[in-house]
Amino acid sequence: MMSISQFGDTAAYLNAFANGNAPALLPAQLVAEHINVTLPTVKRMLQDNRLSGVRISKNLFISVPSLQKRERQFEEEVLTIERYLKNLARGGERSVFYEPVMELVGLTHKIPADRTTIARMLGEVSRRSQEEDQVLLSVVVHKKTSGSTLPSEGFFPWAEELGYEWDDEYEFVEQQTDRVLNTYK
Repeated sequence: MMSISQFGDTAAYLNAFANGNAPALLPAQLVAEHINVTLPTVKRMLQDNRLSGVRISKNLFISVPSLQKRERQFEEEVLTIERYLKNLARGGERSVFYEPVMELVGLTHKIPADRTTIARMLGEVSRRSQEEDQVLLSVVVHKKTSGSTLPSEGFFPWAEELGYEWDDEYEFVEQQTDRVLNTYK
């Protein structure tokens, strides 16, 4: 069941809000932009109760407390992934595939929105590790392919955004992986 309240019009919502029976709200599109996902993803988040919302006439709004709760959960999931990757690095592991990393936080590679979410999380892990330790910790998360593996295509724009440059992706990944292992051993 979708976690959404319905109001026939703005007056009905304002009346409920005045009586303490309606949450503070943000437009769904604004929430989508804030968390860097599409509007259909926000709607799926309502369907699976990751967010709650209100429909006023034909307009969809997201409850501010549910968004704040989701942001706290996202932060906890990023920390879970960060700890996991640091432990792998401490153990000398040069790479891990996406699937076990995603499973840590209840995501699956089969759902496109989950792949977008893990990319955001790994980007945040790298931003933090760069800031704190001058390494790209998420370099150790690779996509499953035959032969030599690399992080997904999403890793490289994050690395560029953080000021890195390279000519050869494989060499860059090897160098960065060495730096990660040396930092966390």
